[in-house]
Amino acid sequence: MESPESPYASSPETAPKRSAQPRSPGPDDMEKPTHIRFLVSNTAAGCIIGKGGATITEFQSQSGARIQLSVIMNSFLERLIE
Repeated sequence: MESPESPYASSPETAPKRSAQPRSPGPDDMEKPTHIRFLVSNTAAGCIIGKGGATITEFQSQSGARIQLSVIMNSFLERLIE
């Protein structure tokens, strides 16, 4: 066993005390935005939007995400969600 004078003593009473200094958040601590794109059928897009936009508004308010759907184009059967 090591002596109490040793800086490597295993006893918690002899461990050096450190002052807890709060640190500023660094660039690695910041949350980075995530971007997702995917295609859904026009029917699925209608379900995501919901009656009067209620469903998409609820999704956005609960998640904090910004959700956008592309406009309906007659020649496409799908819509882009971003």
